[in-house]
Amino acid sequence: MINFINRTLTILNLYEKLLAFYVFFLILISLVIELIGIGMIIPIIGILVNYENLIENKFINYFYIILSKPSKEMATLYSMSFLSLIYFMKVLFFIHLTERQSEFVKQDY
Repeated sequence: MINFINRTLTILNLYEKLLAFYVFFLILISLVIELIGIGMIIPIIGILVNYENLIENKFINYFYIILSKPSKEMATLYSMSFLSLIYFMKVLFFIHLTERQSEFVKQDY
């Protein structure tokens, strides 16, 4: 495997190597963004189903106090707004990632 990577890197020039590492780094960041997006769904379902028990959680109670102890409807609105913001930023990031990947694949020789 390492031999394959070394042979591949010898074919690429410096710009292509940097772009390849940049694309790889962006792909790793995209994995984290996907995890955050999926991980946001469970607390929102918890707010919708069992709000009273959810605010007893230490981590969520911290945000509950910061937001001035919102009602269930306001907490749902805040959560959905935050989830929408996360997914909007995710779309912008994936547009950038797709552009860099296509730049790496399409090289003019």
